[in-house]
Amino acid sequence: MENLLIYIIKVNISLILFYLCYKLVFQRDTFWLLRRMYLLLSILFSFAYPLISVEGWLKKQEPIMTAIASIQLDEFIITPSGVEKVSIFTVENVLWVVFGLIALFLFLRVCVQLFSIIKRRIKGTKEELQGVSIIRMNEKITPFSFFNWIFINPLLHNRSETAEILEHEQTHARQWHSLDVIIGQIQTMLCWFNPAAWLMEREIRINLEFLADHQVLKSGFEPKNYQYHLIKLTYEPADSKLANQFNVSPIKKRIKMMNSKKTKKTGLIKYALIIPVALTVLIVSN
Repeated sequence: MENLLIYIIKVNISLILFYLCYKLVFQRDTFWLLRRMYLLLSILFSFAYPLISVEGWLKKQEPIMTAIASIQLDEFIITPSGVEKVSIFTVENVLWVVFGLIALFLFLRVCVQLFSIIKRRIKGTKEELQGVSIIRMNEKITPFSFFNWIFINPLLHNRSETAEILEHEQTHARQWHSLDVIIGQIQTMLCWFNPAAWLMEREIRINLEFLADHQVLKSGFEPKNYQYHLIKLTYEPADSKLANQFNVSPIKKRIKMMNSKKTKKTGLIKYALIIPVALTVLIVSN
């Protein structure tokens, strides 16, 4: 249990550092694809680096090891005075149970959301709409996608709005954005007590919408009409947190990002910071 605790602490410290770095350095630029890679790699690295050991490399550094070896502490031994009964109802065990129960609850919640999407897939009808394969729903729903499934009720939108929605959701499908959402969900399941984990998951979702919005405008749709369309759907409830929602909030931030100037290419240099940050976390950890 002690090793697991150390592993969890290391993972969450890394998530906090990478999230702070993202907020301070990368949040305001328009390199959405690089930001997507940064967020995903930050999560994957945070869960992987505690398992990586640089001990072998350090052993080759003789001056360092000699200095370390010169520091010695007197050995002392603690011997038990008697045999004591160990209770399973310790504070540590209770905390582990609470941790496991909440993680299990979050896992079951994701399973319910996944089941809801599959249920809609079975209920809906697969057909083509404006040359795009969709799952046609006959009920009032907010358009959303999950991997290659695009759910929409065409009767609720005019032809122009439908074209915008399809381009938006196709971007999610083509670029496998649902995979990012699932990774973010797994992260919050295992690190539910860490605010940075939830904030990281939120940033993942918002950045995916930036990518999809950019593709819609890049395809030639009129920006103002598209933005008014988003505002009109703002008050529609989300169908599933596991899916990529067309009207995901915050709309104001999405519109502001659409109207912002592109970041100069010289801004790409700052993404090299992820390398020294990752190396520092790895070395300090070991």
